Amino acid sequence: GPLAAEADAAIAGVARERHAPLVRAMDGVELGAVLPDADGSQHCALRTPSHDYGTVRLARAGAHQVLNAVVAVRLLEEAGSQGIHVAAPAVADALASVRWPGRLERVTLANGADALLDAAHNAAGAEALARYLATLGPKRPLVFSAMRDKDALWMRRFLVPHVSRVVVTRASNPRAEAPQVLADLVRSV
Repeated sequence: GPLAAEADAAIAGVARERHAPLVRAMDGVELGAVLPDADGSQHCALRTPSHDYGTVRLARAGAHQVLNAVVAVRLLEEAGSQGIHVAAPAVADALASVRWPGRLERVTLANGADALLDAAHNAAGAEALARYLATLGPKRPLVFSAMRDKDALWMRRFLVPHVSRVVVTRASNPRAEAPQVLADLVRSV
């Protein structure tokens, strides 16, 4: 998938050293407009150099999931070129039914309220979550916890502009950051 220049160069170097083909997932791919569906999924037209999948439904929400789906499809196509064939309808069915608990997962609570769960555990994950939150309309509260070895300050920078308020808590894990430390981070500008 798309990478920063330094990471792309490192991967290309390893591929050269190992005499392995390097397939950049987006090369030759045509994506139609990505449109949201009422259930939180999205759909778009997808054509790769190997196959025209037509309009596919992507069960996972978020622009970053479109790129993830293309990477998965291209990996399956590469497996096909090595004799492990997955039929195009099975690929489309998988995209439409994939589940990833805790990643932009909508749940209904016992009181009937809905919640969005996301285990964004680093700055890149928080940035992807923030981009998604920006598309949702009215800001909503964020319940936030982080482990001590994670960059909670960067997560805060991405997330706070997209929420109405932040409630900090501590996960039941010895690596979890103290709520007061997180509260101080949230208040800092």
